[in-house]
Amino acid sequence: MQITLGSGNDERPTYSPDSLTIAFSTNRDGNYEIYKTPAIGVVVTRLTNNAASDRNPSWAADNSAIAFGSDRNSGMKIWAIAPDGTNPTQLRRRRLLI
Repeated sequence: MQITLGSGNDERPTYSPDSLTIAFSTNRDGNYEIYKTPAIGVVVTRLTNNAASDRNPSWAADNSAIAFGSDRNSGMKIWAIAPDGTNPTQLRRRRLLI
């Protein structure tokens, strides 16, 4: 069943852990950004808005964040945002102490 409409390439849909929302990446506005929609479709909400390519969303297990790949700040890095699109944060590599 198709749940998004419009021009562009909608890709990499991923359900939230509670199955109520789908995050996806799309280039409908010129470059790839992260959007979300209720699982039943109809309304889409843009979560990122910048000149970078934001792609491949993935939900945190507790619905608290959406991680995605972005080439903002040179080179592809992993970022996270709140489900409402606020608080964009680049995730830093941490050393494992064994």
